[in-house]
Amino acid sequence: MHNVYINNKNVGIVSVVYTHGSGVQDVIQSSVSPYPIESERITLGCALFKKEDFIKVGKMDENFPNKGGNYADDDLSKRFVEKGYINIIAPHLVFHYPSMTYYKKLLDHSEDLQKGRQYYEKKWNI
Repeated sequence: MHNVYINNKNVGIVSVVYTHGSGVQDVIQSSVSPYPIESERITLGCALFKKEDFIKVGKMDENFPNKGGNYADDDLSKRFVEKGYINIIAPHLVFHYPSMTYYKKLLDHSEDLQKGRQYYEKKWNI
C-alpha cells in the first residue's frame, strides 16, 4: 500500500479492497484488480494519507452521527478530490469482519446509516 502511495503523484487517500466492504471496495461487488485504480469514493477502514493533507481538507466532519463510517468517509474522500487529490484503491485484500459495535447492538446500523446519508445529502446538495 505504501508503494502505491509513493509511486503515484498527487495522491490523497490510498485504501484497499475488503471482505464485508462497500461499493467497489467490496470483494464480492468487484474483483481485486492487479493494478491500483482511481476512485472518488474511499472507505477508510484501512487507509493511508498524510496528516498535513488531512488537515488541509478539513479533517473529519464531526457533524456526522458516526465519524468512522456511514458517509463520513465518503465525505472526506470527496473533499480530497475537490482539493485536487486523487484517491486510489490498492490491489490488496483485507479480511474485514463486520463491526462489533453494530453486532453487539451498541448502535443501530440502519438508523446510523440513514442519519449519515441524510447529513451527507444535505451537505452536498444531493
